[in-house]
Amino acid sequence: MKFVDPHMDPPTGWVFEFIAKEKTHRLRGNHFEELIKNVVDYCIINDFDVPEDLPEQIMLQICAKAPAGWCQDEELKPLRLTASDIIRGTQAIIKSYDHKNLEQDENVILERANICRVCPFNVDMACPSCEIAKKLFAARIRRSELVKDETLHNCIVCKCFIAVKTQFAADYLRSHAKPEETYPASFLSKSTGQVHACWLFELLKGAP
Repeated sequence: MKFVDPHMDPPTGWVFEFIAKEKTHRLRGNHFEELIKNVVDYCIINDFDVPEDLPEQIMLQICAKAPAGWCQDEELKPLRLTASDIIRGTQAIIKSYDHKNLEQDENVILERANICRVCPFNVDMACPSCEIAKKLFAARIRRSELVKDETLHNCIVCKCFIAVKTQFAADYLRSHAKPEETYPASFLSKSTGQVHACWLFELLKGAP
């Protein structure tokens, strides 16, 4: 996603929210470049890690809340996985063997999937590693048919395969989500135009 006119102020303002050290932080700026600088300065002062893709994260979050037509899609690029992402993914697969790490309430799983399904951060991106992970998970998660659901793709915020992420228990997600990852508090549905709350943001917000 990118701004159609980067010089036009978004309806929601130049605002960015992120989670660090188990708290939600909200910063403002008078324009895009100032907002980036304010976030970087704030992270340095408070000893937070500054994401390498901070400008993209800010842009995505603002676009998610902006009305239709304010942002436009760019050509999709392959999902970039770091060594840390691969290690976390491997650990998640291993942890899935422990039944207590999986969500047991099917209604919770389906509710999460329905929220992610209309989220603009649910993007179909080239990710060979995700295809391998899907096959490993499918044999033991409760709602295995979601793995074959063609409307659930990758979350470009956490780089997880959505059909898998939705099936982990709350305690497991709270203990394994990276504090420096940014989850949108809310987003504008890409199909209905309605505003929805991000279920993972709400879950992490309530983490001890």
